[in-house]
Amino acid sequence: MMVVIMIMAAVASYAITQTPQRPQRKLSVRKTRDAAPQRDANADTNADRPDTLAIKAQPKLENEDSIPDSLLHPRWKIQRTLPITLDDLDQSAADLKRPDNLKQDVVYNDSLDRYIIGSKISDSYINAPFMMTQEEYRKWSERRMMNQFFRKKNDEIYQAKGKEKFDFTDMHFDLGPAEKIFGPGGVRIKTQGTAELKFGATMKSIDNPSLPVRNRKTTTMDFDEKINVSLNGRVGDKVNMNLNYNTDATFDFDAQSLKLKYDGKEDEIVKLIEAGNVSFPSNSSLVRGASSLFGLRTDLQFGKLKLQLVASQKKSSSKSVSSKGGKQFTPFEIDAANYEENRHFFLAQYFHDRYDESMRSLPNLTSGITINRVEVWVTNKSGVTSNTRNIIALTDLGENNRADNLKQDVVYNDSLDRYIIGSKISDSYINAPFMMTQEEYRKWSERRMMNQFFRKKNDEIYQAKGKEKFDFTDMHFDLGPAEKIFGPGGVRIKTQGTAELKFGATMKSIDNPSLPVRNRKTTTMDFDEKINVSLNGRVGDKVNMNLNYNTDATFDFDAQSLKLKYDGKEDEIVKLIEAGNVSFPSNSSLVRGASSLFGLRTDLQFGKLKLQLVASQKKSSSKSVSSKGGKQFTPFEIDAANYEENRHFFLAQYFHDRYDESMRSLPNLTSGITINRVEVWVTNKSGVTSNTRNIIALTDLGENNRVSNNLWGITGQPVPANAANSEYAAMTSQYAAARDIDQTSTVLDGISGFVGGSDYEKLERARLLNSSEYTVNKALGYISLKTSLQTDQVLAVAYEYTYGGVTYQVGEFASDITDSNKALYVKALKNTSNNPHQGNWGLMMKNVYYLASSVEKEKFRLDVKFQSDTAGVYLTYIPEPQVKNQTLIKFLGADRLDNNNKAHPNGYFDYVEGYTVTNGRVFFPVAEPFGSYMYETLLKNGVAADKAAKYAFTELYDSTKIVAKQIAEKDKYVLMGQFRGTSANVISLGAYNIPQGSVVVTAGGVTLAEGTDYSVDYSGGEVTILNQSIIDAGTAVNVSLESNTDYGQERKTMFGMNWEYDFSKDFQLSGTFQHLSEQALTNKVNMGSEPLNNTIWGLNINWKKQSQWLTNMLDKLPFLHLTQPSSISFSGEFAQLIAGQSSGTQDNASYIDDFENTKNTIDVSTPTSWIISSVPSMFPESGDKSTLRSGFNRSRLAWYTIDPLFTRRSSSLTPSHIKSDLDQLSNHYVREFYVSELFPARDQSAYNGNSSMLNILNLAYYPNERGPYNFDPDLNYDGTLNNPQKRWGGMMRKLDTNDFEAANIEYIEFWMLDPFIYTREQGVAADYGGDFYINLGEMSEDILRDGKKFYESGMPVDGSQNFTTTQWGKVPNQATVVYAFATSKGSRALQDVGFNGLNDEEEQKWESYQDFLREVQGKVNPAVWDSIWADPAGDNYHYFRGSDYDKMKAPILRRYKYINNPQGNSPDNDSRTESYDTSYKSTPDVEDINQDYTLNEYEKFFQYRVSIRPEDLEVGKNYIVDKREDTHQLRNNKTETVNWYQFRIPLREYEKKFGAINDFTSMRFMRMFLTGFKHPIVLRFGTLDLVRGEWRVYEQNLDNSASTSGKLVVSAVNIEENNDKQPVLLHSFSRSSFTQTSPLFTSPELLRTPMTIVFPSPSVGLPITEMRFLGWSGSYAE
Repeated sequence: MMVVIMIMAAVASYAITQTPQRPQRKLSVRKTRDAAPQRDANADTNADRPDTLAIKAQPKLENEDSIPDSLLHPRWKIQRTLPITLDDLDQSAADLKRPDNLKQDVVYNDSLDRYIIGSKISDSYINAPFMMTQEEYRKWSERRMMNQFFRKKNDEIYQAKGKEKFDFTDMHFDLGPAEKIFGPGGVRIKTQGTAELKFGATMKSIDNPSLPVRNRKTTTMDFDEKINVSLNGRVGDKVNMNLNYNTDATFDFDAQSLKLKYDGKEDEIVKLIEAGNVSFPSNSSLVRGASSLFGLRTDLQFGKLKLQLVASQKKSSSKSVSSKGGKQFTPFEIDAANYEENRHFFLAQYFHDRYDESMRSLPNLTSGITINRVEVWVTNKSGVTSNTRNIIALTDLGENNRADNLKQDVVYNDSLDRYIIGSKISDSYINAPFMMTQEEYRKWSERRMMNQFFRKKNDEIYQAKGKEKFDFTDMHFDLGPAEKIFGPGGVRIKTQGTAELKFGATMKSIDNPSLPVRNRKTTTMDFDEKINVSLNGRVGDKVNMNLNYNTDATFDFDAQSLKLKYDGKEDEIVKLIEAGNVSFPSNSSLVRGASSLFGLRTDLQFGKLKLQLVASQKKSSSKSVSSKGGKQFTPFEIDAANYEENRHFFLAQYFHDRYDESMRSLPNLTSGITINRVEVWVTNKSGVTSNTRNIIALTDLGENNRVSNNLWGITGQPVPANAANSEYAAMTSQYAAARDIDQTSTVLDGISGFVGGSDYEKLERARLLNSSEYTVNKALGYISLKTSLQTDQVLAVAYEYTYGGVTYQVGEFASDITDSNKALYVKALKNTSNNPHQGNWGLMMKNVYYLASSVEKEKFRLDVKFQSDTAGVYLTYIPEPQVKNQTLIKFLGADRLDNNNKAHPNGYFDYVEGYTVTNGRVFFPVAEPFGSYMYETLLKNGVAADKAAKYAFTELYDSTKIVAKQIAEKDKYVLMGQFRGTSANVISLGAYNIPQGSVVVTAGGVTLAEGTDYSVDYSGGEVTILNQSIIDAGTAVNVSLESNTDYGQERKTMFGMNWEYDFSKDFQLSGTFQHLSEQALTNKVNMGSEPLNNTIWGLNINWKKQSQWLTNMLDKLPFLHLTQPSSISFSGEFAQLIAGQSSGTQDNASYIDDFENTKNTIDVSTPTSWIISSVPSMFPESGDKSTLRSGFNRSRLAWYTIDPLFTRRSSSLTPSHIKSDLDQLSNHYVREFYVSELFPARDQSAYNGNSSMLNILNLAYYPNERGPYNFDPDLNYDGTLNNPQKRWGGMMRKLDTNDFEAANIEYIEFWMLDPFIYTREQGVAADYGGDFYINLGEMSEDILRDGKKFYESGMPVDGSQNFTTTQWGKVPNQATVVYAFATSKGSRALQDVGFNGLNDEEEQKWESYQDFLREVQGKVNPAVWDSIWADPAGDNYHYFRGSDYDKMKAPILRRYKYINNPQGNSPDNDSRTESYDTSYKSTPDVEDINQDYTLNEYEKFFQYRVSIRPEDLEVGKNYIVDKREDTHQLRNNKTETVNWYQFRIPLREYEKKFGAINDFTSMRFMRMFLTGFKHPIVLRFGTLDLVRGEWRVYEQNLDNSASTSGKLVVSAVNIEENNDKQPVLLHSFSRSSFTQTSPLFTSPELLRTPMTIVFPSPSVGLPITEMRFLGWSGSYAE
């Protein structure tokens, strides 16, 4: 047994003694009217205090003798929570803050003529109050006011001194006259680090009888120190000192580092003095420098003579390691006797004996053995208890050759006249021997000898043939006479590798109701090949061939490699021929060679002339990367409009308004604010179940200066707080019922002028962020999220902070309201729709720009530049005379400090970690640098207001980013600069798969040696600098390389030639020629991607001559003795690039945009994405939450796609009555349409996976039939609804793309089949028309209007009553965890009950349904009554297949009538009535379409109306832009023609808008409904899309004219959809639009390049009108 006790000692700067808790005691008050009670000595608990007042009207304590002395005379005065004496009313600096709900109350009682002072909670005293006379109260209040006055003065003095206080860790001294020597700046010594000392004792008690008794108990002292100190000093601007000391360093030479450095000026003799850890570079490539030195180094300059001197101790040793191709060679030397023993074992003697023979056939073993499985057992030395067995290990087990000690013995027994044959070990038989007669023995021995003879002969023949046998993997052939050409050695082809082929079948069975039945079971063949083969060939000793093929290669250029090589002899003209993967070196440093080529290369020599020729395809591109001091610079250029949005937020408008002023005091902030704690809530998009609460986020909560809604009055508080305006008080008192999340919208929407989504947001199960998901700037009052919010996410906070010694709170913390069923009131920082119309739009910070994940201060540069229209370049200043002498960063307040953070501008951006640069992001020191700050600063500097407005980009802050970017005349500011990342000697090349040998590294213009100065990771694309002196010296390193990253995109052809002529051994003339051309991928080339067609040539001259005269002259110099002859050399290079014009492009032109991908679509036609619609706002009953009336006008609407099993010709699943009904299969409203019918020009190749059939969305509307949850008793006898024109049927869905402005979604576009084909033939089409409405924006998810969120998965399955009831039915009240059905048996029937939570039996008995049932029972016929009674709500689901449908021979349209009903639409195996899957969906029905766990009740949307009437189906009106006539032979052999119409609805041309919606930034939902129809109708949509374009309409004036009457519509037509349109009419253009200069359209890629646009002419003979497109010119023939 060992006991270890560690005693730790620590030093603290403060000590606090807590007062022990007082025992409870009874107090009584003695009432006196006339005289004050006398107090005994024991009762005077403050007798030792001279300032104690004598209280005449004070209650007396009973049993005061029992009060402990520690309470009567404490060492430090601690204020009692419940005052006993008058001194307890005084609060000292050490006392805790009084709770907010505990207030000190002073009341004057005129009847008693006394001041009554006591502590109250609400209106009740918590203890007996004090009573004072007027004189006592005057003295007490005077003393209290004096204390407060001096305490305030003391704080002011302390804070003032705090700015200049002496800090031991950052000391500053003035140099005085010494500044002339050391330069300005004074002395600054900055100390950082930690020092920790631990000491204690270790006591051991070990009951080990093997130890002496004295040694069983030991006590030892334990000391441990940990010091890590860094000291940085600076004297003036010349002397620097760095000292590091670390006791935790791994090595001694890392433990301490000292460096003292003096930097001389340019005109001084002493350039540098370094002491401590120094380095000594060498200016010779033959003499290496040294890095790890400790001593003194001096750099001097005497005129043109430079000296470097060093005297030091060397703390390192030099060694060299070489590497080639990224792989390091390691030499070794091992004694033959040092084999590795007891580790490797043969499994049997057989394998030992066959080992040598088998290894002779390497690399292709022919042993014929494959070991399938092995179990290995060893002696259990480790005490393992698992996988153990008792074993008996037999030495000879399994041996097939006789063991040495096992002998076959033959003995003749003459007494028996028998031969005895048996197996013996030693002299004992191991089994019963055999006995043979003489004849039997003779035959056995003959047969045995014959077997041995033939086996021996067979082995001899096999071994003889093995020397000459043919091996496909290693083939040999003789060359014969051809050896004279290729040399001796014959032909040898060696193949290595593997080839594997896998084939099989994949059968899938997917019960996905959204798939057609035929697609739920699929069978596909699966083939997979894996080949990795290497082939090496050799012909004679001149020709070599290498081929590699690998199907598992990551890239295509790695998949195969081929090289055929011919090496000529020394006296041959042809020196080298290479084919396949070749390289082409260059003999010029001005012309780079190429490595990654595929083609033919030849080296020739004609006497003194040497030639290198190459013709190849180039598979790589060249690039260059630079670095300095081992750190890589990254340049950046950021548009001012590209701030980081939805990530950084002020906590209140107060912090936004104070931001500029606070940042002006950097680096020492004086905001006076300290944020103590924050809780951050966001919309729960991830479905997290922990740390969630219902919240109500209020936009104006806590605002003290201004509120967005005038309902709330400002109370005059200086800082944000719950009491800063009247909103919080109203919410917690007058509207407290809103805490019930089901009643939130009802209560708050009842406030006139209080709008959901703008003034408040309600969130169910909002997620509380943990502290690692955000950071808080506690002084400036803003938070930064680690990940950006989605556009529709809500962000809300509650926070507490201290200002002026007072603590304030905004919002409610989760701990404030412990009842989790009650919602918290919190501050909204971002609403669902984040746009300038929101009251909290200004809280999103728009002055933050992202650079990288990490940025270093050293060498960080940031400039702000302004694009001048007149100069055409970027300027670092505003071109106005009053301010042109100020740089923009200084003008914007971002250059106030020097490198030492002193208030001296130095021309660089002020890098203050944690404030202006944080986590790789730049924070400007003003909130709106390019907006209001720019404008106001220009005015202060005397710039006229109109000119100041021209430069101020205020739209960047009062508009969305997308809108601001369209204002080209303001969007002219750019942030430019560079930064360095991590400090390391690794240079990232930004490429991978770099060809071997293509990397060239230079330092200061000197080429470095690979393996010595640097190493290359060719696959990862990194260069590691090995020569530390290059990094220490800060030499600029440049890396040039070739990269295969952009492989195979465009084919490049390269021809090259190198030539060299040796006039003599001292004089050579050489040259190079290269031609590189590219073939474009398409004949339409985008600007900036033009194919190359360049030629480069160059000349080189080299002359070198040894000079004995020069040698003799140099030898005469003192101290110089030459041992080698001197030489004079001269070299020169010249190169010229000849840029050619690219060929193979259309019209030899570059295209700004070829309009090939101008239009993109978002398909919204999937039926399963839509659900039953909530009641549209245009119907007055939509606001009724208390009755069933909101559903009275809902008619039946079915939306679906018809499964191919009904229309496919050969399907065995088609019901027989439908298969034989060719007229029904030819009906245009149920038949299948081929893609070629609507889009005849669309490519329908089978290889691209396209279906040959159109996936048509069908809307079947029955205006005279009850829809689900319609309890309107106004029915006809046949059960139909009266007044069908006033009814409606709708569906709605969520949209994944919410911000239409950012996505540039401009249209709703669909192709619709003529809905009046048959009624037009009958002449009654005019009676079948109506209106089709589309809503986009925010829509209520409350399908059954009651203000409560229903979700089927919340219905109880255990028989409990976890639900509430409404007029519609049951609504679960348990917390939403996840939207998924319970899995217990029988639970599906209890949960899959539709939106009213009732099954059919419960619906028949539900009280609110009884009026409807009683009233209709006498109105309708019995059959209708039976159907209504069977399903009162009309919400029962029926799959489109069913034996009952087959029995009644239901037509196709009838089968889909109830496909969208919610009750029973997700049956499981237990509730399924058919042998096949009949489910419509697998998830529960919920009133939460977008799955954010919140019931959205806002109705804010744009409404579009399309007339569905025969007279309105005409191109050019009613949003119809195209028409397609299709003639097709039907299944009944009739040929008929139908019309398809293309509708294109511009989003900005809405009919009406509902609610507080002003832009397209929050389009979360889409709703479609039909109304105004008298008879049933079927709408068939070939496509239904939201359309976005790459081009935007430019809505600003191009000049100063005020005319804005022009109109431009940007749309796209294409051959697939509009191939028969003649001509392509841009019908939206009006004649006046071409005489205006606004509006036009722009693209992000738009360049100011002349370009002509010619539009097809819709008519002829009209005048030409000129128009200009931002520098383009064009014409239009009207």
